[in-house]
Amino acid sequence: MNKIIYFTTAQDQDSFASYLKEWSVSPNLSNQNFHNKLIRALSISREIEVISVRPINKNFSEKRLSKATKMEDNVLWKYVAVSSSRLDKLLNLKNRINDIAEGNYDDSDIVFVDTLNLSLLRCAYNFAKKHGLRVIGVCTDNPSNISFSNATYQKKVIALGQKLDGYIALTEKIEELYNINHKPSMTIDGVTEKITPTSSIKIDSPFIYFGGSLMRRYGLYSLIEALSELEDKNIKLVICGHHEESGFQDFIKGNDRIIYLGALPYNDVIYLLQHSLCAVNPRPNDILIDEYSIPSKTLEYLASGAITITVNNVLLNRHYKDAIIWSKSSAKKDLLVALNKALSLTSEEKKTYLANASKAIDKYTSFKTIDDLVNKTLF
Repeated sequence: MNKIIYFTTAQDQDSFASYLKEWSVSPNLSNQNFHNKLIRALSISREIEVISVRPINKNFSEKRLSKATKMEDNVLWKYVAVSSSRLDKLLNLKNRINDIAEGNYDDSDIVFVDTLNLSLLRCAYNFAKKHGLRVIGVCTDNPSNISFSNATYQKKVIALGQKLDGYIALTEKIEELYNINHKPSMTIDGVTEKITPTSSIKIDSPFIYFGGSLMRRYGLYSLIEALSELEDKNIKLVICGHHEESGFQDFIKGNDRIIYLGALPYNDVIYLLQHSLCAVNPRPNDILIDEYSIPSKTLEYLASGAITITVNNVLLNRHYKDAIIWSKSSAKKDLLVALNKALSLTSEEKKTYLANASKAIDKYTSFKTIDDLVNKTLF
């Protein structure tokens, strides 16, 4: 069976939990969670060797991380030595990857790579060509949607990404963007798993859950305003997020119904979801974004077994229409209507929503579904 050499910035979940504690500003967890789950899904059928380039910058407590290895079931995690220096990365990343990736590779092995990271993409592409291996791009978004990147960077990512031998994409539009040469490809909604996690977090009050970007344009502020108008004043809002913008702390200051926990490890997030009254993703409907990005947080909510509220989304509506309580928009009044509906569900109605979610998740995003589809399409 072919071995996969997977180039990523993701880590095994235990290592990432420790790594997360060292950040003064919370990183975006979407990339970590998606690639970690995809790697573990692919390990059902084969051996995986992960080449992980952990991102660090001035917001990380250490300036350097040493190389390391860790075996987890059928996955060998190889962590490249990294530095917070951009110059060091430019000069030495290729050699450090070659140093840790030393091994015997068969021409039936295959390279997978996250296409949103240009340095990683270059290294994976060169590594694959050196060893005579095919390289598959894992395409999770349009590079134009990457925060804090410029047009030149985005063009370079796309140009190199279009030279690969196959693709896994999260939407048809992303697949069209990269796969201009009609190579083998597949589109998936995401990757999910159903787990019963352990966590030391305890919240005594009934609560609604939100996880994601803390920027105003993604609807969180409207959700907080809707919370204030719920009749039951004992219900709190647990917020786990990243990309905290200026003014957020002032906005929630003094609000004793807000429990802000920052960015949390995956197990803690799933634990909170499973103990919530409902989970809300208030991201506004934006056709320019939605064509290239399916809301991974919403899929995570559905897979966890939480009653899920989100704003109408074309891609989600296709497979999860009867599993979600839909809000007409991210405006306060519409979110309030959706919240009241979720909180007033009967036990039978809850069972129906959760059963619909479980059935759709098993069909479209489970580990077995993804592994089977990869075997059929790319091998």
